[in-house]
Amino acid sequence: MSNHQIGWSDLNKLYLEDKLSPYQIAELKDCTRDAVYEALDRLGIPRRSKSEARILAIQTGRYIPKDQKLANNSRWKGGIRLHPRGYIEVKAPEHHRAHTNGYVYEHILIWEQTHNQQLPEGWHVHHVNGIRSDNRPQNLVALPPAKHRIKHKSISDIRKQRIRELEAEVRLLQRALEDNQLIFHIGEN
Repeated sequence: MSNHQIGWSDLNKLYLEDKLSPYQIAELKDCTRDAVYEALDRLGIPRRSKSEARILAIQTGRYIPKDQKLANNSRWKGGIRLHPRGYIEVKAPEHHRAHTNGYVYEHILIWEQTHNQQLPEGWHVHHVNGIRSDNRPQNLVALPPAKHRIKHKSISDIRKQRIRELEAEVRLLQRALEDNQLIFHIGEN
């Protein structure tokens, strides 16, 4: 139906008295929202400001809070996500360590729950085994920044040594395979 064929005599009542949104009026009149806006302008009916429209939407139950939108989204994972650096993050916008996006590292939350206190300002929660997603309480230790750097340096040295040992073992195994040797491992099991 074209804009000129639509009866707009009740627009004043629908928009101002019944407080319907342009979307709702467009649905009733089987037209576009833009057609409703054109009719409002043509008839001299003042449009609502964005804040007036939002307040009205909240009052009439048409506004869906952001948290509900997130929960209804097919990609919503319950407020838990994996950070690109391997840490698990949890949606907790009210937390004192929340990032601007409302997420907090799970290891901080778990450490604080386990110790029933807030992590001291500037301190870090260290993953003892180096696995950033392993947030078992026994794998988490809170350290001041200086000790955290030292811990990472010493762990880094231990890891480098282990990598050298494993690379040497791989070279021996590769030589044994190339020479068609049978490989046996007699260990503790």
